[in-house]
Amino acid sequence: MSNSYKICTKCIMDTTDSNIYFDENGVCNHCKEYEERARKELHYDKVGQEKLKQLVNRIKNDGKDKNYDCIIGLSGGMDSSTAAFTVKRLGLRPLALHLDNEWNSEIAVYNIKNIVEKLNIDMRTYKVDWEEFKDLQLPFLKSSISNCEMITDHAIIALMFQTAAKEKIKYIIQGGNIVTEGVLPKSWPH
Repeated sequence: MSNSYKICTKCIMDTTDSNIYFDENGVCNHCKEYEERARKELHYDKVGQEKLKQLVNRIKNDGKDKNYDCIIGLSGGMDSSTAAFTVKRLGLRPLALHLDNEWNSEIAVYNIKNIVEKLNIDMRTYKVDWEEFKDLQLPFLKSSISNCEMITDHAIIALMFQTAAKEKIKYIIQGGNIVTEGVLPKSWPH
C-alpha cells in the first residue's frame, strides 16, 4: 500500500483499509474479488434455474423419511426472512433455528412470529446465558472491533451444525446477499 490517500473509483472504499490495493483504473481489490465471486455465484439465467432445481431435488431426496429437509437460521431480518420464504416456496421443509442473544428488537420478534406462523415452519429458539454472553461481547465493544456480532455469528453457526448433526439434517441454508454485502473487505466481518 502506498502512503498516499486513495479512493476506489467504483465503490469509494479508501486506503483507511490497510489491505486495499488498486488496479491501473483505480478499482480496488475488493471490487475485483466481488466481480469474480458474483461471476461464479450469481446465476440469473436458465442455467441457474436448472442448478437450483437440481439442488432442491437433491435436498428433498436426502430429506426423505425425515421431519426436515434443511435447517435455516431465523433472525427476523431481511436476509433470513427471505431465505425462509424461499425455501418454503421451493417446497422444502425447513427447521428454523433462532439464537436469542438478548438483542432482539421488537420488529425482529414480530417478524419471526409472523414468518413461523404464516409459513407453517417449526422453530426452536435457543437463549444464551446473558451474563456469560455479556462477558464475551463487552471486550469486543470496548476494542472497537468492526464486527461486534462475531460472537453471535459463531454461536449461530455452531448451533446450526450441532442441530444438523443431532437431527441428521444434511443441508443448512443461510440468508445472505452477495449483491449488497459481497464487496465488503474480508477483514470487516472476521
